[in-house]
Amino acid sequence: MWPKRVGTVVCALVATLVVMSSSTCVQPLAIMSCASDADCPGSDRCISEVCQVPSGEGEGEAEGEGEAEGEGEGEGEGEGEGEGEGEGEGEGEGEGEGEGEGEGEGEGEGEGEGEGEGEGEGEGEGEGEGEGEGEPVPADEVFTDDDGTAARFELNGDGADASPHLRHATLLASPATFVDTSFGQGLRIVDSNAATGLSWTSYAGVLATPWTIEIVLERSPNSDFQKLFGFRDDRDGGWYLEGAALRCYPQVALSSSSVPADRRVSLALVVRSDTNVEVWIDGVRTSTTTSCFSSPPTQAWFFRDDSSTGRDEDLNGVVDAVRISSVARTAVEISAVQARLAANP
Repeated sequence: MWPKRVGTVVCALVATLVVMSSSTCVQPLAIMSCASDADCPGSDRCISEVCQVPSGEGEGEAEGEGEAEGEGEGEGEGEGEGEGEGEGEGEGEGEGEGEGEGEGEGEGEGEGEGEGEGEGEGEGEGEGEGEGEGEPVPADEVFTDDDGTAARFELNGDGADASPHLRHATLLASPATFVDTSFGQGLRIVDSNAATGLSWTSYAGVLATPWTIEIVLERSPNSDFQKLFGFRDDRDGGWYLEGAALRCYPQVALSSSSVPADRRVSLALVVRSDTNVEVWIDGVRTSTTTSCFSSPPTQAWFFRDDSSTGRDEDLNGVVDAVRISSVARTAVEISAVQARLAANP
């Protein structure tokens, strides 16, 4: 429908050609420009910057916005006489939908009503599931690595550190003797006054409290002193087996529980301080006592007796594996090692 105020003369068209009089045409009306409805007289409205009488058609605008997290799709629909916009945004996996409906109704001359409704909905769902399993522990390795591991010796034919630190031990026997065990191989040590055992002296400074040494071994029946760990090669002191008893020579007994012979045993000595040493045998804490040397030790010798007694107190037995840690191992961690040993007798 044409607006009533236009800049040209609109004439009635007749099917037959006749000479029209000026009375058959609507006279032109003056154009009144505007910026808003307030600039227009009466019920006129400002449409396209020109004051006009509403035609009775209403206008409705609707906007809908939906936001969601995740990556999604947005759909917008507009229905009715009006404008409808819908937007849906999302990140992740999901869908966003937006619907906008606009309806306009006009009644009478000069009255217009516009109604707009906009709805926007966005839904985004993102789910991520990941399951990660670490590399399985090789069948020939007793211990595993973690942030607390300082060195790990599986003794499968060498004294190499199997941890990422590569703090290798020196095999003192030449050649060293290795025998088959349930976990690959173990180092055979015989008290024969010959060079034997391991030296880790180059890294002794790592053993600042707290620290832990775990040893899996099978000792031969023997009632003599047998060295497990020495802090100086020229001192008759350190951790010993005296028969089946654990000693921190020369001062104290480490545990009242015995270390059985001719079967595999796991030992863990957790040094929390120079006055707090926990002793674990086969996954069971048997005592808490003091140390007979200060941390960190000057040197680190395993299973090799010192020079001050003629080196006649070496270990007799087979050592399957050794783990050195720069942390105080917990009951859970020590029990986990015991469970692995029990699963592979």
